[in-house]
Amino acid sequence: MPLYAAAAAVQAVLDPAKAFGQTGAEVLTSLVLREFDRVRPASEAIGLGKEGLIALLALGVLADGLTQDQIGDLIDLGVGAAVKADYFERLAESPWWQQGRLLRLEPDALAAAFLNRALFPTKLPQGRKELPDWLYAALRTSAQPLPGGWNGFCSISLASRCVTGAATRSKTRWWRV
Repeated sequence: MPLYAAAAAVQAVLDPAKAFGQTGAEVLTSLVLREFDRVRPASEAIGLGKEGLIALLALGVLADGLTQDQIGDLIDLGVGAAVKADYFERLAESPWWQQGRLLRLEPDALAAAFLNRALFPTKLPQGRKELPDWLYAALRTSAQPLPGGWNGFCSISLASRCVTGAATRSKTRWWRV
């Protein structure tokens, strides 16, 4: 609940007309879209194309961030458009690179909203055909996918279902992924 209150407060400053007329999921979605608008120019400046950094940050949610090797594998699999050869040097100088890896977005509810919007956009609700390969590349070399292992996965899964409304629409249990 504190996250939604904080998100509503931020939204009240950014867009006063909509601040308290939105559901929690709508507020998170608004914040995610605002973050996309902030990340896109940085992604292009880094050399990852318009959506490359967004996709990497989303995949990093599941893998507790991404290492240089994981990012290289994902670039080879088509994450990012028109990727420039020197992208990594610029990425390593960005605020998203911390302690030798691309950071994992937090808190879970906001990270889940970011992941859902990035990997399952409105135009591709089932995700891109490359998504299974991307997920494999992001997760296969992770020492521990998600902080907290299984508990972390359950937290992201539940947050994701709450953000998309699936937790209230579905007759299946949220832990059945």
